[in-house]
Amino acid sequence: MRPCGSRSNRFARFTLPILLVSVLCTPLIATTIVAPSDDELIARSSLIITGTAISSQTVEISGELFTETKVEVISVIAGKAGAVVTVRHGGGRTESRSRVVFGSPEFVAGERVMLFLSDAEDGTYVTNDLFLGKFSERRTVDGARIWYRSESEGTTLLDSKLRKAHSTKNIQRQAAAFESFVRERVVGGNPPVNYFSMDPVLEPMESVSFATLADSDIHRWFRFDDGGEVKWNPVGEQGGYDRGGVRELERALNVWSGYPAARIRFSVGPAVERTVPASARNEINEILFNDPFGEIFGRWNGQSGVLAQAEYHAVKVNRAWSAPFDAGQSHPAKTYPEVWEIVEGNIVIQEGVSPFNRIGDVMLAQIIAHELGHTLGLAHSRDSEALMSSTIDGTGAFLREDDQLAVRWLYPVSSVPTPVPAPEVTPVTVDFTVSKEFAEVAESLQLVDLSKGSPVKWEWSFGDGRTSTEKNPVHQYDSPGTYLVTLSATNGSFTSSRSRAVVVTTAPQVHSLIPVATQTTGARDTTWRTELALFNSGDQETVVTLVYISQTGEPWLTTSVALSAGESVSYDNALPELFGVESGLGAIEVSTDLTENPESIRVSSRTFTGAEDGTYGQSVPRLLSPDSLNYITGIESNASFRTNVGLVNRSLSSISAELSLLTSTGTVIETAILEIDGRSFRQLPLSVLFPKAAGLSEEALSLRIEASRGGALSSYASVVDNQSNDPFFVPGTPIGKRHVVVPGVAHTAGAGGTFWRTDVTLYNPSNEAMNVELGMLGSDQRRSIAIEPGHTTAIRDVLTWLNTAATQGALEITSMNEVGPVVSARTYTGNDQGATFGQWVQQSDPATWNDGASITGVKSSARFRTNAGIVNAGTVGAWVDLSLRSDGRTASARIFVEGRTQSQFALESQFSGFEIESGATLIARSAEGIPIMIYGSVVDNLSGDPTFLGGR
Repeated sequence: MRPCGSRSNRFARFTLPILLVSVLCTPLIATTIVAPSDDELIARSSLIITGTAISSQTVEISGELFTETKVEVISVIAGKAGAVVTVRHGGGRTESRSRVVFGSPEFVAGERVMLFLSDAEDGTYVTNDLFLGKFSERRTVDGARIWYRSESEGTTLLDSKLRKAHSTKNIQRQAAAFESFVRERVVGGNPPVNYFSMDPVLEPMESVSFATLADSDIHRWFRFDDGGEVKWNPVGEQGGYDRGGVRELERALNVWSGYPAARIRFSVGPAVERTVPASARNEINEILFNDPFGEIFGRWNGQSGVLAQAEYHAVKVNRAWSAPFDAGQSHPAKTYPEVWEIVEGNIVIQEGVSPFNRIGDVMLAQIIAHELGHTLGLAHSRDSEALMSSTIDGTGAFLREDDQLAVRWLYPVSSVPTPVPAPEVTPVTVDFTVSKEFAEVAESLQLVDLSKGSPVKWEWSFGDGRTSTEKNPVHQYDSPGTYLVTLSATNGSFTSSRSRAVVVTTAPQVHSLIPVATQTTGARDTTWRTELALFNSGDQETVVTLVYISQTGEPWLTTSVALSAGESVSYDNALPELFGVESGLGAIEVSTDLTENPESIRVSSRTFTGAEDGTYGQSVPRLLSPDSLNYITGIESNASFRTNVGLVNRSLSSISAELSLLTSTGTVIETAILEIDGRSFRQLPLSVLFPKAAGLSEEALSLRIEASRGGALSSYASVVDNQSNDPFFVPGTPIGKRHVVVPGVAHTAGAGGTFWRTDVTLYNPSNEAMNVELGMLGSDQRRSIAIEPGHTTAIRDVLTWLNTAATQGALEITSMNEVGPVVSARTYTGNDQGATFGQWVQQSDPATWNDGASITGVKSSARFRTNAGIVNAGTVGAWVDLSLRSDGRTASARIFVEGRTQSQFALESQFSGFEIESGATLIARSAEGIPIMIYGSVVDNLSGDPTFLGGR
């Protein structure tokens, strides 16, 4: 047996540690973890079984206590097992000793279980991810079987978005469907996720609210009763927080000490320069920032793992303690003849936890306050709203009703026989806005308090050493940098805070966004990568900064490219060439240091799959900061097509988004609410976002996306043909324009036996019926269609629908209402097996055209050809001067475009012999100053698949 104060034993599986604790001094440990997905749980399990728990007993191994449970095997889903398996986990109790390991599973003799296990070295097994690897069979009131997992087993559980895991729903698993899913995943299948049961009404079980540690034992500080206090001494600093995390510690301590109906006296002591690990007793209560002894496995990576770990040392004392009042069956008013006295507490904050890695100051303060509750002798409350709930919601550190009841019972002010009523004070929830998150030096920024809970005092820290006590201050920064703005507000009883980052630069930055770029494998054995082309259309040299915003929680990467005036540059595989990313999926943000004409940087990209037999892909246009409410139409979920939905939060703070999937008649199929972290990218299959979409056969779906604020969230859909694997990109857009032009529509035969046609989808986002008129540019023939509010209309082969003699050209779409429909268009061809490939076509508002425009990313070689088009929406014809630039070479041509027409030509017909292997730029300018539009279609000569390039 090791001596008291030695370092804790522990081992870790992936990012979720199992913590084993010393027993002589009875330290009790709590952890804050991020839950794994079911897929992750399956992947890390060597044995998956269903069975019946037979018995449990405590065993002693090398001086440590463990609990071994015998389980009779009913069925083996993965791996091999005999008739009975032994499951072992840390913790147990003898007559004189006890050992508590938070999060270990608990078994009841006779209960039926489903276990996700890994082999131990001695023939026993451990449940993966502590209690998360154990499910108990429960029955609903109507008899249906449920695999049930409680989330109050001694760990603080967060989901992948760092929110309360299952905070709004009690999400369990339908037994038969879950078993079927697991069996199919084990053998490599991709079954639908259709087994979740939301808020099932289960047969009743005994339920209690707050809990004290070690069940019937009492663990508490007697120091408070004797008039003393507990000082918490900081060790080191947590990067990114005001005063290295001490301010968050102060707020957390005040949560408990500031509650007048309980006798708790916490305070901050002096910083400790030299110390010992948290598991070793040194008579000092410490909060160890940034895990100086490496006591928590790994490093916080922003996605999953341990955030904080708390423990305390207690000794059994010959001292009675009387509970002051009856707080329910589990917490009666009685005298306990023997109790455990807490004599030292310690908290460790994981390395890498910071506001720039998804853990804001409000979340950190709440985590510390929660762990402090454990060091007071409290376990987890069954009340999901309580601070001591097994989940943390990030809304702030304050005591809820059940927390208050617990500490009034365990730390009474006096021996009053009845509970002291909780003070009727609303907690403060701090929030604020900054007029700009990207600002210039000396630019005035308006900060506006949005806090709830009637605060009466405000303290601002701007991150540059200056402060303010105004409610809504104005602030300027004197030098460039990234600053953390923190607001603390109080209503006299409760204090809370929140931080936001502001980036200050010496010159304005205009941002473009390529919302998806990849170097990864995909469904159906596909491999995807992204080409990127940049063009400086201005007359000044510039440095272009590119930022790779990857999946949620991963750090973003930055690189720079210098471009001379008129210079083009292209990258055949953007992620590895620019950022060194050999495997990844994310977005690329583009900015420039130009102070004049910053919009002169042109960007285009193509994400595609395929190799020797040709490529299939989609153009991905630049997106600007959108409105808070956006729509995507023309998406499909059926046997022929699958859809992925992407979201990019370009702001520095998290936002929420409500996504509603709509049928063609406006019926909401399902709604999903997502939290998207600051500076992060998310892409999800439509069937994952909306499980009900998996069984649909809809061909005209629309998506409504409402963000919690505007200017931050960009959205898109990628619709993929299941046979050809050819995708087409559809961006999220706000409510439609009254008049738009769609170029390149067709109903005509092409090379190699192809036949090209164009489908157009129209969605009415308004609250009134919309009358829309469609016709070819230059023709007086029109056809009208009425679209009901919220309805989507798909027009297949629009030129046939118009009954026009035209075989190709530009389509005009005009709304008779004040607003127009959301439009999606695709020009494509197919084969005899029903597979299609083609291109999304970008519509454009003629009111935004001018006398010059360009497209970048064009090609002309044995492998690729480019068709380019000029659209003249005016009534007068115009000569258009063309300039093709590539690798320092320039060629010129001139064409005439009649009024109200589209002129499309092969690039090689105007620039014969000008071969381009990589992306080049085509510039068009009207000699008479007439507004024009330019577009391009880059075609793979092997596959025949085109990619649309929209001009600017």
